[in-house]
Amino acid sequence: MTQTIQNHADNSLLSQACYSNFNVNKKDYKSALMHKDGAKFTGLQTIDFLLKYEIAYHYPNDDTGLSFTVFKEKATGKLIQLLK
Repeated sequence: MTQTIQNHADNSLLSQACYSNFNVNKKDYKSALMHKDGAKFTGLQTIDFLLKYEIAYHYPNDDTGLSFTVFKEKATGKLIQLLK
């Protein structure tokens, strides 16, 4: 598969988004993405991200620091898992 600049940009945003705590308010993803202790997305980044992806599942930090999020690409239904 050939990687395009758009692929790299999408992967970068997904990687950044996984630092958000989607467990605090399970439906307020906009605030979670923009929070200073999370991804720190701008308003425009948040809107663009949420138009393209939805959060399918989020496992918050456990005692070991493991956290992961499964994102779903809305257009294709493709699931993407990111761990931190």
